Amino acid sequence: MILNQTVLTRMSPLALAVSILCLMFGPCWGAAETISVTVQKVSGPVQAVQPDGRSIPLRVGDRLTPGQTIEAGSGGRAVLKLADGSTLEVYEDARLEINESLAREESSFSLALGYIRLKLQRLLAPEMVVTPTMIAGVRGTEFGVNVAADGASVVSVTEGEVSVSTDQDDENEREIMLRAGQEVEAEEHGRALTPRSVQIRSFEDAKAFRQARLEKLAGNLPQIAEKMQKMIGPSLERLDRTKTMFQNKAKRVKFMAERLEKMDRQERAKQRALMSELKKELENIQRVGKALRGQIMRLKTLSGRAAHLKKILPSLKDKLGAGYDQVDQGLGSIVSRGPEIKSKVQAAIQETRQAAEPIKPVFMKFKQMSGDAPSRPEPRPQSPVKPRGKPGQAG
Repeated sequence: MILNQTVLTRMSPLALAVSILCLMFGPCWGAAETISVTVQKVSGPVQAVQPDGRSIPLRVGDRLTPGQTIEAGSGGRAVLKLADGSTLEVYEDARLEINESLAREESSFSLALGYIRLKLQRLLAPEMVVTPTMIAGVRGTEFGVNVAADGASVVSVTEGEVSVSTDQDDENEREIMLRAGQEVEAEEHGRALTPRSVQIRSFEDAKAFRQARLEKLAGNLPQIAEKMQKMIGPSLERLDRTKTMFQNKAKRVKFMAERLEKMDRQERAKQRALMSELKKELENIQRVGKALRGQIMRLKTLSGRAAHLKKILPSLKDKLGAGYDQVDQGLGSIVSRGPEIKSKVQAAIQETRQAAEPIKPVFMKFKQMSGDAPSRPEPRPQSPVKPRGKPGQAG
């Protein structure tokens, strides 16, 4: 989420801090919005997998909550509606998790496999979609995300703009902006992101892409399984470092905000200097928060992705030959670490929320002190979704 520089330069320092705090810790117009996802349409086999592993068939009108994973079987399709009227279509073979929030009630999703399409009503929701190889920061109004079994991902934009980053590591994050008519493909530890004209325009196109990748999977699976195994330890360590960084920055933001509040109104030069420093720190914590969310979502897709690969592994036995047992054991090892990953991710989420909590009262004080805090944005006007005739497409 990038702040509009033209708007910021016209704000007072205090209002500027309010606007940044709004973006980090919730809307400026009162209590934080709750994540709301409702099943609008469903056909074929689609189920919601609960955090405890139980599967429940999806029905129209069901309310979905963070931590649940939507799995669409062969011929299955569901249309999910967000609180602001935005829609998210989940197609057959997809595995989509509704993520838990960190510092505020953002909407975000992890797509481990399959194809989804999003049509948004306003700029702020959902905030991001994470795949095994990239993060789509949502600024567009209509786009699709497709993930193959080997982790290769494609983001295709129909309207608006979508920011896409690989987020390989903190130092080498690669980010590009896709505009209407563009898409980008990313492989695990693959080449640089290069936009191209949209090729995946429908579910059929997305399925053909995944099938082509699947046919090449056997030759790459030993390396993929090995990389996934090696990712777990460093990814957990990186998560812990980023969480600690967030905690430290939250403490510093609180300290600086309290200092600013105690300053005499006559110390305008000092106030401006401290406000400038606070602005930078808030921008830093925003970046750290984004990185932390991406790391959490990636880890959560890892064991689910390994479980899917293990499920389809028998169909590749002849092609894998003598390497079959090694791949099977490697994927099984990743799946077995699922509870450990889940436990550490949940701990990181809880500790991050605790770190962010003390800043919320600071924000409320800033809001009371500021006379020009931003007001609630109106939803963008959008044309209704028109039904389409072909099976598997929207409608």
